[in-house]
Amino acid sequence: MLRDVSLPEYAAASEIAVQDADGAVKKARRALWADQPERSVTLALARQLDAALTATVAAEPWPLTGLPDAEIEVRVEQSLAGADSMFRLQGQYYVRADEVTIRPASAPFAIAVPMAGTEPQDIAAAQSAALAELATIIARGVGR
Repeated sequence: MLRDVSLPEYAAASEIAVQDADGAVKKARRALWADQPERSVTLALARQLDAALTATVAAEPWPLTGLPDAEIEVRVEQSLAGADSMFRLQGQYYVRADEVTIRPASAPFAIAVPMAGTEPQDIAAAQSAALAELATIIARGVGR
């Protein structure tokens, strides 16, 4: 089970956050995420982990019968479109498994994905690529 992904306040807001040349975080002009950021990031990452792992992965609350064999928690410290045309996703993930053969893991991650431009669709595409990379990192960490 993937617990709700924890995002920094600016990344959890409905407005798309961008970093200006001075390093300040500001809202993109007239640009909103299509869904609540924590919800959409959690669902996208769960879908990608489900594809990357041999186990079934779903976001909390656990929708299947019984209890999940393991829990994954992701705490994002940075999720930001930079002034340098890079989207950065940084934080730490944790895997807790009590009675299954996957190895529990905890590791930091720092992902940087180039953005094709600075338009909202470019930021969204880069965020999606960063989440796919994070799913790969987590899958390797738990031994698939």
